[in-house]
Amino acid sequence: MSRKTAIALLSTEVRETLEQNQGKKVDLPFVNKNAGAALFVDISGFTKLGKKFRSEENDHGVAADKLSTEIMSALGTLTSICYLWGGDVIKFAGDALICTWKVTNSRTMTESLALARRTAYEMKKTIEVGDGKLKLHGGVG
Repeated sequence: MSRKTAIALLSTEVRETLEQNQGKKVDLPFVNKNAGAALFVDISGFTKLGKKFRSEENDHGVAADKLSTEIMSALGTLTSICYLWGGDVIKFAGDALICTWKVTNSRTMTESLALARRTAYEMKKTIEVGDGKLKLHGGVG
């Protein structure tokens, strides 16, 4: 993974902290308490897709590469949608991710929750269109 790709996968808060402290030691992990909305999203369908790729390919390495590409593509799409609606991806876990919207001076909790719900809708609409091989599950809190 390139440095640019690795940095892109960091949350905005972590990137900003590292940028502000360039050249200085930053103790990670760190905790910031903020009010806001969170969206947990999990993609299902990769097990079935993996079995399909294994049955199509004689080389299991090729099948694994195809599956990895599909997962990264889906997570990339979901990340872009999160950013489009003002969110921040704070965690990736396999085929799941967590997005947040902080309450700020210019954004209320109601607005943060509305953005999280709209993002969930857009993600579900985008991922489940097409051949329908993937489904999205999640929740907003």
